[in-house]
Amino acid sequence: MKVLLLGFVRIAHMPYMYDYVSLLGRKHELHLISWNRNGKEDAPVPEGVSRSFVFEDHIEDADPIQKKLPHFARFRKFALGVIESEGYDRIVVLHSTPGITILDQLSGRYQDKYVLDYRDVSHENFGFYRRLILKLSQNAGLVLASSPSYLKYLRNAGGVYLKHNLLKTPYEHRGEGAYRCSDTPIRVRYWGMIRHERANRAMIDALGGDSRFELHYNGREEEVAIRLKRHVAQCGYGNVFFHGPYYPDERARFASETDIVHNVYENDFVTVGAMGNKYYDALQFRLPQICTKGSIMGDEIEAKGLGLAVDYESEFLADAIANYFTGIDLVEFSASCADELASVLADNERADEAILSFFERV
Repeated sequence: MKVLLLGFVRIAHMPYMYDYVSLLGRKHELHLISWNRNGKEDAPVPEGVSRSFVFEDHIEDADPIQKKLPHFARFRKFALGVIESEGYDRIVVLHSTPGITILDQLSGRYQDKYVLDYRDVSHENFGFYRRLILKLSQNAGLVLASSPSYLKYLRNAGGVYLKHNLLKTPYEHRGEGAYRCSDTPIRVRYWGMIRHERANRAMIDALGGDSRFELHYNGREEEVAIRLKRHVAQCGYGNVFFHGPYYPDERARFASETDIVHNVYENDFVTVGAMGNKYYDALQFRLPQICTKGSIMGDEIEAKGLGLAVDYESEFLADAIANYFTGIDLVEFSASCADELASVLADNERADEAILSFFERV
């Protein structure tokens, strides 16, 4: 069977794509469409993908939707050209937006022949977009979602499977249990694309200059990160560090130099219901995490004993983090991580079985 993995970003920013390569690469011919948005060197094409098609068109993630629409139209033309020339049997839609750009083809020629892998809510606050997402999910042969909060946007006769943002990562360097890397300073680390300037500025101002902490950032640096770095320099915070972008397999290294995962975001429409990669990374690395109070991740970590939910603008934020960290019962915390990880793995196993079953249909 000839299968297209339809991506919408750079290979380095599609870590969940590797699950499909692992599951399908041995039995099917896999092709990949990616979008190199900044023209820089990307991660290599994974083994198991026989052909790669790269759409090259510069776009800023922070641009408003109106400015992005011409780029989306060009992406549609590019993707449809590849699909027409290659004649795929199945398509895996790795983000809802590229699915919307070619919705006419998916709901027509490829009805019941594509997988919708749904991992964020970008524009679902608009009624017309929600209706498009509903149609996209109804016409799919299989629908997967990365957060329980997303299920309300999706409908499919076969149901919707939870497929968590769990990136398989070795954590043997920590053994089977949690431990503290250090007592002082407490090393707090953010990884991923650096955005949400208000929340990060609050975290920087709370921990910057406080000798109890170091605050580290690993990730892609665009306009928000540039302004944050300028703010750090102006304030003279000597304990806040920016390390630049990384590849997914580098996480184990810097996680081994981390005490608490900074998983704080603003509770906007897109983020409040999202289950981010770092939530699952923290489970695997047996690291406590700080999340935003009122978000789904904040609710989860508090209910399951996995971290601290905070108001990032509280004047007592630094004390709250320090007191939480020093009071962690490592045995109890490690058991909580193991329980949640087992639950997540069970959900993903069910999703993987559904994927394999879908690709065995004639």
